[in-house]
Amino acid sequence: MWSVKVYSPTGDVLHSCELGPGNYLLGKSPECDIKIDDTFVSRKHARLEVDTDTQTITIEDLASTNGTWRGTTRIAGPEPITDGSRMLLGRQVQLHVERVKAVTAASVSQQQDEALPQDTSAVSREAQEKILEYLNLRKRGDLSKLDYNQLRDETRKAAQALILSGDINLPPRVDQEALVTDIVSEAIGFGPIEPFLEDEEVTEIMVNGPNQIYLEKRGKLYKANASFSSVQALMNIIERIVSPLGRRIDEGNPMIDARLPDGSRVNAIIPPLALTGPTLTIRKFAKERFRIEDLVRFGSLSHEMAQFLEICVKYRQNLVVSGGTGSGKTTTLNVLSDFISSDERIVTIED
Repeated sequence: MWSVKVYSPTGDVLHSCELGPGNYLLGKSPECDIKIDDTFVSRKHARLEVDTDTQTITIEDLASTNGTWRGTTRIAGPEPITDGSRMLLGRQVQLHVERVKAVTAASVSQQQDEALPQDTSAVSREAQEKILEYLNLRKRGDLSKLDYNQLRDETRKAAQALILSGDINLPPRVDQEALVTDIVSEAIGFGPIEPFLEDEEVTEIMVNGPNQIYLEKRGKLYKANASFSSVQALMNIIERIVSPLGRRIDEGNPMIDARLPDGSRVNAIIPPLALTGPTLTIRKFAKERFRIEDLVRFGSLSHEMAQFLEICVKYRQNLVVSGGTGSGKTTTLNVLSDFISSDERIVTIED
């Protein structure tokens, strides 16, 4: 048996099923076994076949207009599919295929434990709706007089009261205190990325849809054990970040580059420009400013290079600092600016 899931550009599940031996059509046509209503999917787009004897699965593109893709390779077919494969139907619909594992008592117990975060996400969404209704954030004038900490305390009390009242059905073995913290963070804070914003070791936060959060620490990438409760929750956080900056993000303006008051850089992209759901990148600004001595100590520069750059700046030579994303261009410019005389005027032009 194979598990097949079809995802929309925003990360919502359009179709989910398990396939045994046989042939299955995918497309917009009512005749298809897996019907996908998307502009870039053909009426009969592709075919999945599960072999009766070997239980292997293959995919074949049926001369669709926008193609079936595995990475950057267009599939003609039939091509074998491995466990955990991800493909693109047309331009924006994702197809995930996994082998269904045999069910044992141990696996059932594990599945119950793994299902807990999903159940908690549903509880979190329900709680947020009731909290917003309770606080009536859009209409109660007295809330506008509260500072952030007071509003956070008020929201925490509302969440605790909802749980104690029994209005929300909690899954078994859930950590109520952790759940309250998650609810409050998504309701008025920055959700699951909040602790990473406060962690000084985290230099970059990358969110690819509600279920994928990556962190950069000491130059290495890690997948965080955290997720948003829904696509809408992620959208709310993005709007919460960009609104105080006097910027907006919506379908008419689906991409934004901005800088937070602390200097951190923010990039957000939402559908229709983002094909697999909203994305958010925050490159944090270091709280402690680096000096030229720090770059020498890190091994980024030699003493001779540092002295040469200092002379270039003091004698007003033209310098070009170039490099890829995250290579340290801004850090280098900040270090070089230390050599500019205090009576000089600095003009910054940013595109």
